[in-house]
Amino acid sequence: MHSPVRTLKVVFLTALTLSLSFSDTIIHEFGHLMVLLLGGAEVSTFMIGHVDSNILFSFMYKGIEFILSENFHFMGGHVSYNPHSLNHPILLWMYLASMSGVFVALHYLVFILWGWVRFAGYKIGLLHFYGVVYKKMFKFLTFAFYPPLMFDAFSKFIKNPLPEGKRPSFWIFLKLKTSSLNIIAFCISFFWVLMNAQQQLYNWIPLVGVDGTTDGAVGFYIFISLFFDNLTVVEASQIGVGALAGWVIYFVIATFATLVKRSA
Repeated sequence: MHSPVRTLKVVFLTALTLSLSFSDTIIHEFGHLMVLLLGGAEVSTFMIGHVDSNILFSFMYKGIEFILSENFHFMGGHVSYNPHSLNHPILLWMYLASMSGVFVALHYLVFILWGWVRFAGYKIGLLHFYGVVYKKMFKFLTFAFYPPLMFDAFSKFIKNPLPEGKRPSFWIFLKLKTSSLNIIAFCISFFWVLMNAQQQLYNWIPLVGVDGTTDGAVGFYIFISLFFDNLTVVEASQIGVGALAGWVIYFVIATFATLVKRSA
């Protein structure tokens, strides 16, 4: 029988996790707002929802209109500002502002996962947990640039998925001696966080479409405009997507070559 405090914790974590489709949008847009204000920008609008939707609720605070519009669960949000009001170097602040939404939201998702790790009984500090996450992230980047390392790591994982000195991971949670209800609650929450993280990372892909422009498209446009004059957002996006496609082709070829070499 769990204690009332433990029951309240799982209810709180489950409710917080399942609200991510709305709450991480707010955190995402707050990341933009925070960096813009730090950069001295004159912000006029902080909106959750589609810009063309009907307004459900709004209020003014310190010259900024905060708006909640229809379809807020699916249409993201928007922060309007005057770029000429930013501190110098203006392009740097614009780039930081465009990237900050996803950056802050992903850290929020890591914080949610840390809550589940603590709930499961792992006495791990928040900074230590972030250290584990960043270490895994940099290892993934090395796999992306050198696929043979990915094969070595995968072979090692197959032989011993739960080595000594265990780190918090999805597989360890499934090994816990706990109730099936807790396992189900964790699995639902884990995949919900994973889905929201994927949606956040999608924002860093440099895409321009009729429904809007991703943060990645704006950020890449600002970055590449340092080297090329008179370049449009669409042209910059095409260059970015081309570079991304080139990396995918390289990764497929390198992975296939590694597979053939290791199986020989």
